[in-house]
Amino acid sequence: MAKIMEATEEEKQLLETAGRGRHGTISAFIIKAFRESNLDTVRIDVQGPITNVASTLRAYVRNHDLPYLVVQRQGKLFLTKVRKESPIKLTEEVVDEHIGSNSMGVQPT
Repeated sequence: MAKIMEATEEEKQLLETAGRGRHGTISAFIIKAFRESNLDTVRIDVQGPITNVASTLRAYVRNHDLPYLVVQRQGKLFLTKVRKESPIKLTEEVVDEHIGSNSMGVQPT
C-alpha cells in the first residue's frame, strides 16, 4: 500500500535541480563507447555482479536489433560484433539444393 504525502519545499527544490527525464542508460553508454572504439570485441569491467549489466545489455541489443553479442565467460563480460547475414529468398532451386545436400541421405516421399 502506498501513502501520498505533500512534498516539502526542500524536496521540491531537489526536484528542480535534478532535471527532468532519463539521460540514457548504462547500456546506451556501453554501446556508444563500443562503436567509437572500432574494436571487434571488448571486455566490459563492471563493479559488482555482472549478471544485471549482462541481462540489461542483452535486452538493449535485442530490442534495438543491434549486430552485437553479449557473452559472459569466467566471471567476465564481453561485447562482440557479429555479422548479420542477409535473409535468403526461398526458391524451388534453393530448397532442392538444400534437400540434395542433406547429409543424412533422407529423401522426401
